[in-house]
Amino acid sequence: MEILFISPNLTMKEPGKGNVFLNACIKEIENYLFDIPVIRNLNHASSVMSKLDKDVLIIIFNDNLDKYPDEIVKLIDVAKEKKIDIWPVAINKDIRDPIDNIGIKQSYDVFEQLRCRNLNDEYLETIGIVFARKAISKVLPNFYSDNSLLFISHRRLDGEEIAAKFCDQLSIQARNNKSFRDVTNVEVGEVAQKVIDSSLSESDVLIFIHTEKSAESDWIQKELIYAVLNSIPIIWIRVDKANEEKLRIKPSDNPHIECKSEDFYDQNKLIKIIDSVLQKSFELIMLSSTSVYDRINTFEELCESSNLELIEENKRYLIYNLVSPRKGYIYPQRNINQYIQYFGRRCKEEDFTKIIKFLEDKKLNEHQLYDSAILLSDKVKVRKINENIVEDNYDDFYSTWQEYINGKAFSNDGEIIISGAFPNCDEIYKQSLYDAVNIFAKEILKNGFTLTFGSHPTFKNIIFEIGKKFRPRDYKNAINMFISKFFEKYYDISTLKMNATVTEIDVIDGNNDDERKLKSLTEMREKMISRTNVKALICLGGVIRNGDTKQGIDEEIKIARANNIPVFIVGSVGGRSSQLAAEYRKKGNWSDINKESVILNEELAINLDYRSLANKVISAIGNKK
Repeated sequence: MEILFISPNLTMKEPGKGNVFLNACIKEIENYLFDIPVIRNLNHASSVMSKLDKDVLIIIFNDNLDKYPDEIVKLIDVAKEKKIDIWPVAINKDIRDPIDNIGIKQSYDVFEQLRCRNLNDEYLETIGIVFARKAISKVLPNFYSDNSLLFISHRRLDGEEIAAKFCDQLSIQARNNKSFRDVTNVEVGEVAQKVIDSSLSESDVLIFIHTEKSAESDWIQKELIYAVLNSIPIIWIRVDKANEEKLRIKPSDNPHIECKSEDFYDQNKLIKIIDSVLQKSFELIMLSSTSVYDRINTFEELCESSNLELIEENKRYLIYNLVSPRKGYIYPQRNINQYIQYFGRRCKEEDFTKIIKFLEDKKLNEHQLYDSAILLSDKVKVRKINENIVEDNYDDFYSTWQEYINGKAFSNDGEIIISGAFPNCDEIYKQSLYDAVNIFAKEILKNGFTLTFGSHPTFKNIIFEIGKKFRPRDYKNAINMFISKFFEKYYDISTLKMNATVTEIDVIDGNNDDERKLKSLTEMREKMISRTNVKALICLGGVIRNGDTKQGIDEEIKIARANNIPVFIVGSVGGRSSQLAAEYRKKGNWSDINKESVILNEELAINLDYRSLANKVISAIGNKK
């Protein structure tokens, strides 16, 4: 489906405000879609008519013209005949009625959108961006829905009032969205935690309102862990510079939004906070959603290598037909026949209704011609919708088919080291590193390897939780953490040892603290990497340091190669690993760090499909046993 704008120059007497709105809208949409057409002259309108098809969304600007141009009227008539969606936009409150031949349609009311935010016409661009999200949800229905559920994670002791203010204003500025807050959304007599857990599992975004007492809450920690492990985007709002060092789980390197308590009682400031949250939520959802293509590609690779047939049934709604021979039976039998639908967001009730309607056409005389339909996203645990439809997550679906085709994964007795840190970039895009660490850690553990890393304040607790989830019987042995005693005042060794096998490395003396720190980190890296059981070093991100400052990843690569340990550099997460990957690409000297193909190393440098990359790297390491 594509979007077709009719320029306000053709339908408005004074199109200035309309053009400001239009330009902001197109700029936002073009972050996610290509070549947004705009009819800018009447000749263009005439030429478009014959090419119109149902898979178009037309957006037109209202005005109180005595007579609209004939070409525009005719274009609208053709669109109505072909049952094409038409969205009228009212820039001012006195032009809410659309062009007559459109009929009775509700216009997008820009004046009302400004009013509910207490904004004036200087903020037309803001509303253009809001409208763009609505249009994107129409064109990319499996990526984004404008009726998202936002889960508000807060501490009642010092955050209840500001959370209430936040939710009240959110309900005004984003009427289609819903928010969950335990005080108002748990009914009397209900089991509170059960309702909270259910709502969290169905949420599109978690809004973490970080007040000073938040760090003391076990429930908030559990909510953050659940969100990270289940790929629910997190918006981190830090209030009154609350101490982030006390947080056991940090949602990112730095907060997305910084504000003061009094900002929640100032209408104008609160409006800006809400708009910022909505924009960042949209960006994170879309950033996460676009990985759906990577998921499809990964499964296509499995199908191609295993003689499974994967047929695209509906491009817009990402529906595929999977056909596979059945195994384990000596007599002839029909193939497995499944329908798969991919989502970059959480599935909604209307999605179930639509897939049921789609499946009605896959019957012959009331007999269904398929085994089942699977709705896939990365945010759910398996659940049955009805006798034939199941909602599942990508990982489990892929693993189920991989195991069906290849048998159970073999056990590995080696260690794989993950190295890296957050890169220098916008907080939104640091999510890529979080995703990559999450995925590589899961795949390493699922394939029987031991995951080894040098203690990192942001990642360690998430890695511990991944270990408990994917290796519940031996998670302490499955995770190997090295830490320098230089930092011993910042950690509790007994707590660490409850979650992993921990190796403390003694401090190396130096002339000052900086020298002792650098020497101690070098010693820790030497001890961690220079061991015969280490099978590979995977480098992700890393801070880019200026001047002659020692780069941690560089030192680790040097130690690994001195011990003949292969190194794999993931460039697309940004930071120092992206610089190194670019250097190796330019020189073409991948063989200096591993013996794998140029194709694999090039993929690691630029590809965002971390699951596919993790599987390929682990396969390469496993084959060297």
